[in-house]
Amino acid sequence: MLKGNIYTYIFLFLGIGFITIGYLLSKPSKTSTKPQQLGQIEKLSGNASLTRKNQSRSHQLADSEPLMVLDTIETHKQSRVEFQFKNGTKIRLNQETKVIIDQERDVLLIILSKGSFTIESYGSQGNVSVSYQGQRIRLQEWEQWVTSQNSPGKSGALNAYGSNDKLSETIIGDTIQAHKTKFLQCYNKLLQKTPGVSGSVTLAFTIERNGRVNNPTVASSILTDTSFKSCLFEVLNRIEFKAFDGEPISTVIPLNFE
Repeated sequence: MLKGNIYTYIFLFLGIGFITIGYLLSKPSKTSTKPQQLGQIEKLSGNASLTRKNQSRSHQLADSEPLMVLDTIETHKQSRVEFQFKNGTKIRLNQETKVIIDQERDVLLIILSKGSFTIESYGSQGNVSVSYQGQRIRLQEWEQWVTSQNSPGKSGALNAYGSNDKLSETIIGDTIQAHKTKFLQCYNKLLQKTPGVSGSVTLAFTIERNGRVNNPTVASSILTDTSFKSCLFEVLNRIEFKAFDGEPISTVIPLNFE
């Protein structure tokens, strides 16, 4: 662990009650778990990197690749990348830009970590939003929002690490608590496989300055189901904390499921 990191210990206990209707749901589906393709990525010039979901290393982006959930796309100097969702929305990433692509129900989400992009087409549906430093902006309103941030008297010009705020233990705890339902969904899936199972899982991860989660691991766990742990990791990777100044924060969170 790098010297200077802030160590925050949050003791979050999730009390989980059973509702009768939960047992009336159909048995776990045996449908394919093949990742859903959201669209297509095209490399226009230069070199760019692509990191797939659950992969720790990126690879050099080919001329054309499918766009999947939780893809991380990063352009470098003098490089340009364009991606298009199936609904026709087309985005061009400028050089030195990094985005993460996600989907929450019917909403397609572009998480902007750094840099900028150009909207080539809005597509046929207005179900695309941009997430930037904890804020959600509809794609149709993005250009107007950027203009307002760069207007005279505003110091909030786009900057991936431009926050002057600190990330306190209270903010971290409140953010985790706000995603309690998502963690419970993972547990409910486990209950369908192993009725009555209970126990605790201690998750360790790092919060980067842009608010994104990095390097999630299981520090300890009574519950050993692999798919359950993977589900918890997916929830963690989707959480956006507030951007802050200073060193990355290493955090340990015990979760109790019973």
